[in-house]
Amino acid sequence: METGPGYGSAEETVTVGFRGDRSGRAPLTWGQRAIWHAIRRTAPNDHYFNIGRVLPLADRGRPATVAGATAALTALVERHESLRTRLELSADGTEAAQDLAATGSLPVTL
Repeated sequence: METGPGYGSAEETVTVGFRGDRSGRAPLTWGQRAIWHAIRRTAPNDHYFNIGRVLPLADRGRPATVAGATAALTALVERHESLRTRLELSADGTEAAQDLAATGSLPVTL
């Protein structure tokens, strides 16, 4: 998204709502378990496992609108279950599991 005169502020936070086909809780896969253990071993520097990207959005050469960007993110999150999955500790704090959300919202800074 372009910023500057006529394009609004340089940064804006919007809420992206989503709805998926299913939800549930399941044990971690072996790959998720390996990453989970690596994250726990590197705390408090576990933020290095987050992968941030800045992606330009345009619609046929025209700057994307906030509504267009929000709609694109909604479609992406609804289509890919991995983007609706959180890793969470059990109530007693001893075991992690994956939790797939069927609905929810996500704050996104544009």
